[in-house]
Amino acid sequence: MNPPEISYFSRIKLVKWKQSNNASIAEACIHFALMSPESVRKWEQLYFQQGEQVLVQLHKGRSKYGKENSEEKIKPGVGELIVADTKRRLKKLAALRKQPKNSSVKKSSHSRRNTD
Repeated sequence: MNPPEISYFSRIKLVKWKQSNNASIAEACIHFALMSPESVRKWEQLYFQQGEQVLVQLHKGRSKYGKENSEEKIKPGVGELIVADTKRRLKKLAALRKQPKNSSVKKSSHSRRNTD
């Protein structure tokens, strides 16, 4: 059995049917042959918080660039390394900005010879 095609119209119809029939999420899933009670809960919540238009703008499926996925990909300890490296770079940049413009090339004491 293939799942039904979900469109913005069917989301709105589902939420309105659920409310007018005082149905539970499980009953709405059975009536509309859906397998995801979590989706129904989310659609109903969005409908009451932001209105019908938000259900029109929803896209099918999971986001490719979800926040929860990006946090899981970073290995433990990498965040601390990034922060430490950023601090090191900012410190170096601040030191470079404090230098006078004409002293961009430092003269080494080794380059001078004592001819005495």
